[in-house]
Amino acid sequence: MNTQESQKELDNYQTAHKSSKEVGKLYEEYIGYLLEQSGWRVEYNGIRKKLLDNGRDLIAHKSNKTQIVQCKRWGKKKTLHVNFIHQFRGTTESYSIKHPKESVTAHFYSTTVLDAHAEKEARLLDITIHYEDYQDFPLIKANISRYGEKIFYLPTDMGYDKVAIDYTAGEQRFSSVTEAEKAGFRRTKQIWYRKFKLSRTKA
Repeated sequence: MNTQESQKELDNYQTAHKSSKEVGKLYEEYIGYLLEQSGWRVEYNGIRKKLLDNGRDLIAHKSNKTQIVQCKRWGKKKTLHVNFIHQFRGTTESYSIKHPKESVTAHFYSTTVLDAHAEKEARLLDITIHYEDYQDFPLIKANISRYGEKIFYLPTDMGYDKVAIDYTAGEQRFSSVTEAEKAGFRRTKQIWYRKFKLSRTKA
């Protein structure tokens, strides 16, 4: 597949209506990207472990500091209630008990507001609330293999969700196929194996 075809595939993915599952996954990727830009090393726990993530969408590390992050990308007309806060506090406490040497904090990212009771409980339970709308960000993941191969992945490629970016090793994200190729990366050969499904209605 040539540069133009790969770019068209990426453009189609970006503009297509997506399932609620894909919308949520992209929001987790976006918040993880923001944390990475601030120097945090991010584990995409929710994307990789799915239902076994224990309510910890992201686990971010910097020195001995750890952020446990939950992400909710819901419609603006919806309201988050106190049960989400209590569940999140529980899973954060569980992680903290199991990792006593880490300084653990809880961070709840949302595109919609919490009701007054939930916000009060969040403050009481030391949970930081971040109201963060989704923004476009570089979706191409460029990875360097153990053999030194420089390979990039589109969101539609098999293995995309498992690719971790180590910025200190020269790995990075790109917004366009041309940028990735100019930096010496080629697209993965595992192109057609992931059957990506888009919804017909806007999420």
